[in-house]
Amino acid sequence: MNIQNQIGSETSKPSLNNENYVSVYPALPQPVKFTAFNSAKVSPTAQNTLKIETGKKNFKILFSILISLLLIAFIIITGTLIIIFKFLPRDTEKSYIESCRYGREDGRCIECGMVFSSNKVIGGQNAQLNSWPSVVYIIFKYNFNKAGLAYTASSFCGGTLINQDTVITAAHCYSTKFELNDGSYLIVSPNSYHATYESMYTIYLGLHNKTDLSSAVSRSVKSFTIHPNYDEINLHNDIAVIKLSSKVVLNDRIQVACLPHESEKYYPQSYNVNAYVVGWGINSITNLTSPDILQEALVTVYDSSKCRFVSIGTPKNWQSQICAGKYEGGIDTCQGDSGGPLFVKDIVDNKQKFILAGVTSYGEGCAEARKPGIYTRVSAYEDWITEKMNV
Repeated sequence: MNIQNQIGSETSKPSLNNENYVSVYPALPQPVKFTAFNSAKVSPTAQNTLKIETGKKNFKILFSILISLLLIAFIIITGTLIIIFKFLPRDTEKSYIESCRYGREDGRCIECGMVFSSNKVIGGQNAQLNSWPSVVYIIFKYNFNKAGLAYTASSFCGGTLINQDTVITAAHCYSTKFELNDGSYLIVSPNSYHATYESMYTIYLGLHNKTDLSSAVSRSVKSFTIHPNYDEINLHNDIAVIKLSSKVVLNDRIQVACLPHESEKYYPQSYNVNAYVVGWGINSITNLTSPDILQEALVTVYDSSKCRFVSIGTPKNWQSQICAGKYEGGIDTCQGDSGGPLFVKDIVDNKQKFILAGVTSYGEGCAEARKPGIYTRVSAYEDWITEKMNV
């Protein structure tokens, strides 16, 4: 409110046209003086009104500023949340997986290492049905033409399910070439039969007898990722992650294996401990035949010195490799067992479980004395595996 108007309203100063003004002030024409502007005093009521009105105005300004700041903050927070949940789904998925390491099913955290047959056969014999529900069978089939004729090349490997759509296997199970009967090599590449490398693979889960593939649950491959530092000459970092085309339902035939604890980068930490190898690999050196029924064998995890005679010219890295087998010979993994698991019995969440300690990599011969097998140490790749699990 203008102060001049306030004075006029409070003192009721008469206008120049007011009759009473002539009887009070001289009749002679004089300039109108606004001495009241300086001399007149504002009554207490006017002072209070002025303060109240000014206070109200200041309050309205402050309130408007506060509302504007809150609105801006709300917009910023909302925008940030939209970016996190809409444009960064991997971070959300990672947080989700961290709370349940092996994922969720039916709203519950998946428990690793579940088995539905407790009896284990020692020494390279048939495994009981459902005793290793995390073991998978990987078939590679490549159709191609040569000299106007159609051919099919195939091979198989083992692997281990670690969540509902992720399998661990060996990097060398990713076939890039084949040796033909004439001694020449065939380079594997997408062709009219196979649009992608992944389409050459099929994963079978819950399988016991490999002659009856229809009894298993099959999945095509979404991605087959070998470790970026894989050395195909020395077979260092011989590990790969397969993502399935879709998740599988867990039951008494299909379960996920337990991984070493995240904090253990060197597992197992002790030697001369028992371990199991499992697979459909060759079990007869004389006739090179592979069994139809899943096999299991009890072996020993050794100190690296026990493998000093294995492929002497091939350098080893015992931070990322394991020496395991039977030093006296007779029990070992062989061709076809590649990529399969090396399990060590241990305690997880106060329960006895079988931990995926190693991946079958290579050996010199099969079951020879003083020549145990070489396995990729899973714990050395925990961070990489976790990253691929969450993709």
